[in-house]
Amino acid sequence: MKRIQLFEFEDFAWFPDFMRASMTRLIVLLHKLLGLGGVLAHLIQDALEKSGQKSVVDLGSGAKRKIDDFILSRYACYLIVQNADPSKEIVALGQTYFALQTRKQEIIETKKYQELKTEEEKRLFLRKEMKEHNKLLSFTAKE
Repeated sequence: MKRIQLFEFEDFAWFPDFMRASMTRLIVLLHKLLGLGGVLAHLIQDALEKSGQKSVVDLGSGAKRKIDDFILSRYACYLIVQNADPSKEIVALGQTYFALQTRKQEIIETKKYQELKTEEEKRLFLRKEMKEHNKLLSFTAKE
């Protein structure tokens, strides 16, 4: 079937806000009264299964698009958040989270280090920490 490209008045900037809100409420009301939720959910589920996608995301225009899901390592999340724009709320929250977690880990490691009695134990502790960090760095670089 050939796609027909139509426009919606509420997409235009000059369209009054109160009418846009009223039209949206009308669509929601009709959707509930006609019981289309189950029918539409099955259609969306079928489309997702056929396409191999796992989820759908709302776009700013009200349209929806299938997206791929990604599972990121904690380190990948850290790198993304640290290099993103902190003026965005989600980025600022992520940066705060990682700063707090880093500080907690520093406190734990400092306590462990201070509990060591001899200089030899302290030297071996630091050497072990450096070895683990180098392994992680090497592993991450290979990915």
